[in-house]
Amino acid sequence: MASFAAAAAPAPDPAKQDPNSPELFRNNLLQAQKYITEVQTLAREALDGIEKAYHGNASPTQTTANLDTLKQSIQTLSDLLTTSGVGALPLIPQDNGTAPPEEELVANATKAVSLLYNQHSLYQNSAEDVVNIMVAQQRQGR
Repeated sequence: MASFAAAAAPAPDPAKQDPNSPELFRNNLLQAQKYITEVQTLAREALDGIEKAYHGNASPTQTTANLDTLKQSIQTLSDLLTTSGVGALPLIPQDNGTAPPEEELVANATKAVSLLYNQHSLYQNSAEDVVNIMVAQQRQGR
């Protein structure tokens, strides 16, 4: 089982650093990426324990401990993302290292919004067709 606390870098003294400094933001970003990696590892361990629950060598106590550690880790990560301002940004995996160009992000967002709009329009048109059929049936019944 991985130790979530081991991945935590020592927090800089907030009284000595400007909360808006680029260095503090960069440190928070790196810390968040480490926490995310740790949460992924803990989630895999917990899932592995759940999947092997009925095997002879599986330990329900260890799986429960992994789940408890995962819950605490998610809460800690959530707190970090909320308090540091990093949570408002998309986090790029550390192995990638570079962010996609802004044009690509805009294109992806536009595509997603367009897809959702088309899906919603289809649902709305289908609902309108159903209402028209029900009204037509109701008129025939009179």
